[in-house]
Amino acid sequence: MLISPKIYETLACHFANKADWLSLDGLLKRMEQDGITVTPTIYVCAVECLGRLLALYCPATEKSTVAPTFAPHFPNSQSIRDPVVPHKLASNSKEIVHKIEHMLHLIGQKAESQGVDIYQQLLCMPRAPGTIHHVLLGLERIQRRSLPNGVSSNRPEGTIFFPCVNEHKQSDRIYPVEKHLNAVQHQMRNAFAGAIPQNEDLLICFERQLALECKGEVRIPPVLPPFPMKDSTSSFKRPMPNTLKKRLRHALLEEQSRWRVKLLAGFKDLLQRLKRSHTRDKVTVYPFLKILPASHYVDLMIKAIDNVALNSTLQHVSSTLVCMDLGRRVQAACELYRKEKLGVLDELKQVYTSYAEQFNREDMPLPQFRHMWLSVTNNRVNEGAVSLHHDWPEWTSFVQYMVGRALYSLIYDKLKFDRNRPILVRHQTLDTLANRAGPNVKDVPTASPNLIRSQESPLLFEVFTQFVSEMRMEVKIHPTLANWYRDAEYPPLSFHPAELPMLCPPVPWTDLHDAGYLVSRNYATRLMRQTRASPVAEPALDDDLDFDAKRIPSVLDALNCLASCPWRVNEPILNALIKVARAGGNRKLSIPEIVRQTMPSPLSITNTMSYEERRAADRQAREAQKQYDEMRSLWATELYRLSIANQYRGRVFWFPHSMDFRGRVYPCPPHFHHMGSDVSRGLIVFAKGLPLGEHGLDWLKIHLVNLTGLKKRCSNRDRLKFAEQLLDDVLDSARNPFNGRRWWQEQEEPWQVLACCKELMAAMEHPSGPHNYVSHFPVHQDGSCNGLQHYAALGRDCRGAESVNLTARDQPQDVYSDVAEVVEAQRQADAAAGIPVAKVLEGFVRRKVIKQSVMTTVYGVTLYGASEQIRRQLRDLEDFPGREWIGPAGTYLARLTLASIGAIFTSSTEIQAWFGQIAQHISRHLGNRVSWETPLGLPVTQPYMTLPSALTTDRFSEFTPSSPFSPPSPTLLGASAMEVASRVRHNYAIHNANYKELPVPNPVKQQNAFPPNFIHSLDSCHMMLTALHCFREGITFASVHDCFWTHAATVNEMNRICREEFIALHSEPILRNFADYLRSKFAYTKEEISQMNSELKRAKASAFNEILARVPKPGKFDLNEVRKSTYFFS
Repeated sequence: MLISPKIYETLACHFANKADWLSLDGLLKRMEQDGITVTPTIYVCAVECLGRLLALYCPATEKSTVAPTFAPHFPNSQSIRDPVVPHKLASNSKEIVHKIEHMLHLIGQKAESQGVDIYQQLLCMPRAPGTIHHVLLGLERIQRRSLPNGVSSNRPEGTIFFPCVNEHKQSDRIYPVEKHLNAVQHQMRNAFAGAIPQNEDLLICFERQLALECKGEVRIPPVLPPFPMKDSTSSFKRPMPNTLKKRLRHALLEEQSRWRVKLLAGFKDLLQRLKRSHTRDKVTVYPFLKILPASHYVDLMIKAIDNVALNSTLQHVSSTLVCMDLGRRVQAACELYRKEKLGVLDELKQVYTSYAEQFNREDMPLPQFRHMWLSVTNNRVNEGAVSLHHDWPEWTSFVQYMVGRALYSLIYDKLKFDRNRPILVRHQTLDTLANRAGPNVKDVPTASPNLIRSQESPLLFEVFTQFVSEMRMEVKIHPTLANWYRDAEYPPLSFHPAELPMLCPPVPWTDLHDAGYLVSRNYATRLMRQTRASPVAEPALDDDLDFDAKRIPSVLDALNCLASCPWRVNEPILNALIKVARAGGNRKLSIPEIVRQTMPSPLSITNTMSYEERRAADRQAREAQKQYDEMRSLWATELYRLSIANQYRGRVFWFPHSMDFRGRVYPCPPHFHHMGSDVSRGLIVFAKGLPLGEHGLDWLKIHLVNLTGLKKRCSNRDRLKFAEQLLDDVLDSARNPFNGRRWWQEQEEPWQVLACCKELMAAMEHPSGPHNYVSHFPVHQDGSCNGLQHYAALGRDCRGAESVNLTARDQPQDVYSDVAEVVEAQRQADAAAGIPVAKVLEGFVRRKVIKQSVMTTVYGVTLYGASEQIRRQLRDLEDFPGREWIGPAGTYLARLTLASIGAIFTSSTEIQAWFGQIAQHISRHLGNRVSWETPLGLPVTQPYMTLPSALTTDRFSEFTPSSPFSPPSPTLLGASAMEVASRVRHNYAIHNANYKELPVPNPVKQQNAFPPNFIHSLDSCHMMLTALHCFREGITFASVHDCFWTHAATVNEMNRICREEFIALHSEPILRNFADYLRSKFAYTKEEISQMNSELKRAKASAFNEILARVPKPGKFDLNEVRKSTYFFS
C-alpha cells in the first residue's frame, strides 16, 4: 500500500500532462480505497487533465497538441468515482464537453468541501506555461457553472477572474496573542523604502545580484594576506615586485589551461565508462554528469582546486568535505541550468521588477511584503507565466558525495603541475628587473634559467592529521603550488553568493521553501535551518517543514520585516579595523595577532622516555596543535569579515533571514552580519538615517555608557551625567583613536564604543545642532537576563520579576549582582565554619565570575557546565591564589550559584522541573520527540536523535520508533498496532539489515534541552511581535535575539512597543495551552491504560496524565507593571 501522498502527486502530474483521465480517475479511486485524502496538488492535476481534454474537444478553445492517451473517462452526475465512458467513436463533441464541464464542477465542489482553494494551490505549485493555460481553462468552466442561473459572467471565453491578494489576506490565520497587534492602526508607511531612491538604480542592483548568483561564485580581494608569512611576526615583509606577481599569475593561468584540457579529456572518458556500466543496470552517477555541458563540469573542478588551495592553508579540509562541496556546486549549477532553459530567470526579472516598484514606495500599497509578492505572482499567473518554484527532487547527501567524488578523483588522479615553473618565472623576472636597473632587487639567483627543467608533481595529496581524539584524512595542496598561489595572490577569496549580503531587497517569505536569495540556496536559506543534531545521513529525514505555511503568516511577515532592513558599512570603523589588522593585530581589540604561523612540531617520543614524560610530550603536542588551529581559525574569521565588509564599502545591502527549529532568527550570510562579536556589531549601520530630534542625543549618550559596562546599576539620569563627564575622552577617541589617550580601547566593547564616539562627535559638531543631525547609528536596548524575565512572567513570580526589572524601579536591578550577594553570604558562613575552599575564595565572588552561569541557568546548564564556566573565569583572574584551587573552587561556586538562583527564582525552578518531567516521559517512555506550538502558531519539534544501539530491545517491542519509515505514535501500541509495526520492521529488515540503526529520540538531550528551547521559542515570539508592531508604526527595527535595535530618535517608541508586546504575549495562558496541546497529542485514555499488561506501565501512564494536569500555579505579579518599568529593556 502506498502511504506517501507525494507518490500519488507525482503520478497525478504525469497523467495530467498526458491528458490521461482514465488513469487519473483510477488513481483517485485507489486513494479513496486506501483512505488517503486527496491533496490540493492532485486537485490541480485533475483540473489540468480535464482542461487539456476540454481544449481538445471544444472548438472554441485552442487545440491542444497533446492527444489523450486513452478515450475520455468521466464519472456520472451522482459521484465522481462511477465511470461513464462515452463511445470512442462518438461525434457529438458538445456532449463530451458537457461531461467534462460537469466533472470539473464536481471536482470544484469536492475541493471546496475540503477547504481547498485550487487557484491558491496553483500559485504554490511548479508551473509550466501549458499547465497554467489548461488549469485556468478548467477553473474558468468551474467558475462559470458556479454562477446562479440567468447570470452572465460578462467575460470573454477562456478568461478567468479571481480575488486579488487584498481580499485573500483576510484569510490569514490570527492567533489570540496578536489581538493587541491587530488593534494597532497600520500606518502603511514603509520605513525601509528609499535606501536606493530611484527604482531604476534598484533594478540595476537586482541585475547585479542575479548575475552574481547565476555565476555561483563571488571572488573578493582579501584586505589581509590569506597566506600568512612563515618567518615573520609582521604580516608584511618586503613587498614582492608587482611585475613578478603578474607574471606568476599569468603562468598559473596558463597552467590551469593545461589542466582544463586534461580534465575535459578525462571527464569524457569517465562518461564513457559510466555509460557502459549504466547500461548494464548498475547504479552510477552517469545521469547526474549528463545534465550540463562537459565544459561546465571542468569549470567547477577548476574552482574546486582554487578553493582547496585557499582553504587548506586556513583550515583543515577533508576529502569528504571537498567531495560534498563539489557535489553541491554541481547540483546548484544543474538547477540553475534547468531554470534558465525553462524561462524561470526571465520570469523572475518580470516579477521582481513589479515587486521592486511596490517595495520602494514609502506609502505601502499593501500591508505586508508577503502580500506585495503574492499580488505580483497572482497577476503573472493570470497572464500564463511560468512558476518561479519547481519542485525538483533534492539530491541526497549520498548522491552529492558520489558526484563530487567522481570529479575529485579526476583531479586527484589526472592532474600534475610543473613545480619548477614558478622558479623559472622568478629567475626570468628578477633578471629582467635587475637589467632594467629598476627597484633594488636583492638575492638575485645566480643559476641560469636555461638550466631549470620541467618537473611534474601531483597537485593534491592526502595525509593523516592527528586531532584530539582521532586521526583524520586531510587534503593538502602541494607546498610549491600553495606558494605559487600565494605569491601570485590568486585566487581572491571565493564565496558562494548565499554566504554574502544581497545588493537588492530579498525575496519575501510566502511559503516554507523559497525566499531570500534570488536563485541561490544553501543550508541557511531554508525557512528552518537544517540541524545536525541527529545522526541521520539525509537532510530530508531531519526535516520538520511538514506543515502548511498558512499556519504561520505572522512568522513569515516578521522574517520579511527583518530581512527588508537596509544596511551599509561603517567605513571609519572598517578603516580602523584594517589598520589594526595590517599592523599585526591586537588581542585586546579582538583582532588576532599575527605570530609565527608555522605548523607545530610533530610529536617526538623516544624509547628512553618514562611514561610520565611521554604523557607530558603528548599533552604539549596537543596543546600546540590546538593553539595553532585556534589562531588560524581566528585569522580566517577576521580575514573573511573584513574582506567582505571592504567589498561592500559604499553600497547598500540586505541580510536575508531564516530561523532555527525553535523560531530563533538569524541572518543567512555566515561571515558578515550584525549578529555576533563586538567587531561585527561595530562594522555596520542603518542605510537610512533619521534626525536625532529631541531625545536622540541623550539616547546616544546612554548607549555609550551601556557599552562601557561601567554604570550597570545606575539610573538613566546618572548615566547621562556620567556621559557628560566622559565627553573629553569621547571626543579624543573619535578624533585620535590611535594617537590620543585611547580611552575607547579600555572598554568592554571597544569597537562599538569607538563607533558611538564618532557618532556623538558628528552630532555635536553638526552646523544646525544635534537635533537636526541625521543619524544612521543603531541604538541597542538589551533585555535584563531575558530568559529569566520569561520565567518570572510565566510564573508571575514577584521576587524574580523584581530581580530582572519587570517592575518599576528608580534604578535598574542586576540579577547577577543579586546572585553574587547571596553566594557571598553563604561563602562567608562556610568560611566561618572552617571550609578551606570558602576561605580561599574570599574577595573572588565577583559578578563577572558567576555571570555566565546565571545567564545559562535558564538554558539548562548542568552543575558540570557551570563549574567549567566558573573555572575559566577564575583562570583569567591574575590575583587568584594557587592554580590547584581552581577545580574545587569552580565546583563549590557552581553549587552555591545554582542553589542561589533557585532561592531567588522559585517559580523558575518549579516550571523547569515540570518541563523536565514532561520531556522525560515523552522521549524515554513514549519514544517520541518533544514538540509544541508557539503562541504564533509555529510548530516546534526538537531534532535530537540517536542510534538505538544503546536502547533495550523491549522498548522496540512496545513503541513505534520515531523514524522516517513509521510515523511517531504518541501512545503505547495496542496488540493489532504492534503486529503491524512488527510486520513493517520485518519486511524492511529483509531489504536492509541495518534497520536497527535508524535514529530514535535521544532521551537525555530531549529532556535537558526542552526547558531552554521552550524559553527560546517564547523569546523569539516576543521579538517577532515587536518587529511587526514597529513595522506597523513605520519604525526601523532590527534584533540580535533579545537585543533590539532602532534609530536613536525612535528608542522611546520601540521601548513602549516591546513592553506592550511582552504583556500581550504573557497575558495568554501559555503553560495551560501547552498542557492542552500535550494532552491532545500524548495523554493516555482510560482504555489505553486499562489495556496495559503491567501495573508499572499503568502507574507511569497515570502519573504522566497527572503531570499534564498539574500546571504550575501562577503567583501574584501584575504583568501591567512591565509597562511602567524603565529598565525592562535598556
